[in-house]
Amino acid sequence: MLAHLEIETPQEEDGEGEAEDPNAAPEAAAAVPIFKSTVPNIEKFWLKMEPDEHSYIEVIIRTFASGLDQIKQFERWSKHSDLSPYADALEDWDDQVGDKWDEPDSPKLDPKEWIQAHSIYSEHPEIVRTILVEAFGKLRKFVTNFQPLFEIYWRNKQFDI
Repeated sequence: MLAHLEIETPQEEDGEGEAEDPNAAPEAAAAVPIFKSTVPNIEKFWLKMEPDEHSYIEVIIRTFASGLDQIKQFERWSKHSDLSPYADALEDWDDQVGDKWDEPDSPKLDPKEWIQAHSIYSEHPEIVRTILVEAFGKLRKFVTNFQPLFEIYWRNKQFDI
């Protein structure tokens, strides 16, 4: 509510139409409500979080996934065709230690196979989401501290002060 309301006390009527007592206190004038002109959530008009919470979360989770792809390593690097110029310069130790090797479908080892069973791998999107939602909530709460300043700016701008 933007105004203070009062309950009016009922007056008793005497049915005989008596004149009012001249010594009685005059009736209080009806209170005129005074409205406070404010703009709710005015800070949202001038401050915008960019990137917003959802796109930020999406980028971080996508970055984790691409990071996993980047840490893939060559399997049996000395036998890999892309690395043969480098392997030729090194010893033939791989032939001595390893048996015949056919190149697999994917020339890289995938770390997901080893870590997907761990709980952190499956829960990390939710952990990241929880942390960032909480952080953005604190940020929204902090931004409300600017509301009085923006209110003053808005009033001054309205009256060209």
